[in-house]
Amino acid sequence: MERGDQERRGESGQPFAKRLRSALAAVTVAVVGVILNLAVWFGMRVIFPAGGGIDWIAIALGVVTFIGLVKWKWDVIAVVVGGDFCGLMLHFLRG
Repeated sequence: MERGDQERRGESGQPFAKRLRSALAAVTVAVVGVILNLAVWFGMRVIFPAGGGIDWIAIALGVVTFIGLVKWKWDVIAVVVGGDFCGLMLHFLRG
């Protein structure tokens, strides 16, 4: 098959597109892995603070937030603002 026939049928770029697609998939997997690692790292620091023990208030807020997002379809921005407010109030109440 001649090169002109391939270009007319649009097949000349397919191997490049397949390589590009697989490279982008690998980058996507790496980024998702980094985000998951950070989520676990920060979650462990919140649930098990440096002073020891378990922060039950953080667990309760996380459960209520998860249920609100999944079951009641709360808006993410409202959840973030509400979490900021709760965290600020807990900071002032705990001293």
